[in-house]
Amino acid sequence: MSLISSILGALGMGGSQASDQSADHSKLMGALGGMLSNPSSAGLFGMLEKLKSGGLGGAVQSWIGTGQNQPVSGDQVRSALGDEHVDQIAREAGMSKEQASHGLASLLPSLVDRLSPNGQLPESNQLSSMLGSLKEQLMGGPKQ
Repeated sequence: MSLISSILGALGMGGSQASDQSADHSKLMGALGGMLSNPSSAGLFGMLEKLKSGGLGGAVQSWIGTGQNQPVSGDQVRSALGDEHVDQIAREAGMSKEQASHGLASLLPSLVDRLSPNGQLPESNQLSSMLGSLKEQLMGGPKQ
């Protein structure tokens, strides 16, 4: 099983299962895909740093580490990332900022955990490739 398939399965998006949560996760991943691999916004590393500096350092470290993932709430995510960041993600995903923040709270622990299987995040170029492949699979076609 590829890493991308593993991520999709962990997020409840593998196979033909179509639930409201997996549809929301798919929309969020579509919105996050470009942002997380964008060097000008510091990508995933920048988002994780915002979460850490916003008081979620212990949770973020648990997602990267090899132990159990610490859960976070949508309110914690919105507070740590800031309304502007969550608003942007919500607009791109076509959902309310409340839906986006709660979706991110359920999506990010699994996503970061799967991107760091050995307790370390991949190098930037490898991460960009992985996120591009994930976005391509979620959007059903080649990335732009």
